[in-house]
Amino acid sequence: MDIKRQSLFTGTVLLLFSNIIVKGLGFFYRIFLVRRLGTEAMGLIEMISPVYSVFLVIAGWGISLGLSTRIAEKSSKDDFESCRSYIAASKKLLLLFGLTATVISFLLLPLLIHFVADCRSISALIPLLPAILIVTAAYTYRGIFQGIRRVSELGNAQIIEQAARVMTGMLVCNVLAEYVLEIQIAGISFATLIGEIAGMIFIRSRYRKISNIFNDTKLSSVQPSKEYFTELIRFGTPVTVSRLAISIMAMAEALIIPSALIKSGMSTSEATAAYGALMSVAVTLLHLPGIFTSALSVSVIPAIAESGNINDLLQSRINKSLNATVIFTLPGMICLFFFAEQLCTLLFHSPEAASELKILACGGIFLYIQITLGGILQGMGKVWELLKNNLISGIVLLFNLYFFTSIPYLNTTGTAWAFNFDFIFTMLLNFISIIKHMRLKPDIKNMLIKPMTAGGVTIMALLLQNKKLALYGEHGLMLIAALAITMLIYFLALWAAYGFRLQIRMRR
Repeated sequence: MDIKRQSLFTGTVLLLFSNIIVKGLGFFYRIFLVRRLGTEAMGLIEMISPVYSVFLVIAGWGISLGLSTRIAEKSSKDDFESCRSYIAASKKLLLLFGLTATVISFLLLPLLIHFVADCRSISALIPLLPAILIVTAAYTYRGIFQGIRRVSELGNAQIIEQAARVMTGMLVCNVLAEYVLEIQIAGISFATLIGEIAGMIFIRSRYRKISNIFNDTKLSSVQPSKEYFTELIRFGTPVTVSRLAISIMAMAEALIIPSALIKSGMSTSEATAAYGALMSVAVTLLHLPGIFTSALSVSVIPAIAESGNINDLLQSRINKSLNATVIFTLPGMICLFFFAEQLCTLLFHSPEAASELKILACGGIFLYIQITLGGILQGMGKVWELLKNNLISGIVLLFNLYFFTSIPYLNTTGTAWAFNFDFIFTMLLNFISIIKHMRLKPDIKNMLIKPMTAGGVTIMALLLQNKKLALYGEHGLMLIAALAITMLIYFLALWAAYGFRLQIRMRR
């Protein structure tokens, strides 16, 4: 049976629009929470998020990514019998790991109080624990849709999930407005649980409509041999260890940064609030232009996997992915740098986060390139290589975070510089890993020269209007107009430099 696949470019565009909606809802929701609960409450939520991520990583065990890769390979050869075996094996493995992670999370709950910087944050974790099994159950369907390159379904599921989360969260915030902070942040976590349930129901219903592709009626009778389980676990283990390392590093960051801020001279309450402002305001804004990169990273993995050993095709897809990453994220970094004060003040009422945002904007482009390179390495099957890079960069980051953050006259400014160094360092490690396994010839002209030329023109135009930039933060419409004009200048300059004469479409 012929599967209607979406090309990498088509899938990326569809996911881009979905991500715009999801990120837009999430961004609006974050603004609402910061304004309603304050940076101290957001700091407590940020402290517990990595703990929840650790349980999710264990529950998923990288099975979804392994499934998507195998589905991409086998379905391209019309080997649907193997596809059914992989799907059946994936469901059984994810049920086992999901149940195990959920039980362990509840058993370890009393011990976790001793590992978080502020014990009040535990109240935000408890409502999240039932979501572990729900998220795990959805992983198989996500892997299938990604494998057959129907990534628009993933985007739609994210929209449903985010919408349910935001609406529930806003309702809960209003209902619990008079309660203590711990109960309020517990309500926010409950909203996340509702969102996961909604997303699971949607993606399961969408799978039922395409299940005939794999003759799903035979799936219940499929008894996968040991090799299918072994292969998925073997593929998922390095992915899991890599993600687990990242989650543990994030958890360590949540402990190290507040501790280092206290060492720099802040009180515990000030350190929690400063940490909340950094992560919930500056880092949130930094990730906003990454909408395109996150969409591309989902689409690029199966496309790279399908390229196999065809070096020309692999080279073409890697270059186009990197070119698109730089082109569509560079203008976002320019806007964040020049309008940092206006964005932090007008949106979040947190002008204190502007200086950190400016610093992060200087290195943010390397973060986005790093994400795309990581997706390429996964598509090439070099997951152990990616794990090694993440471990090395993570250890260096933790050291830099504590060293620079604890300096009294730096504190959160030092934290931002430490993050920037990590973006650059990890990008270089991933790039070196790729060229070790193939003779990559970067498309310097389209990836660097043309976007940098357009960026230079945009920066010059903004510098000429430097004295008027402060006025754009007085009204929301003026700020939106200024951002739109900045983006227009960039893309017009890029068009003039023939930057859009790229054959971005990935299907050949």
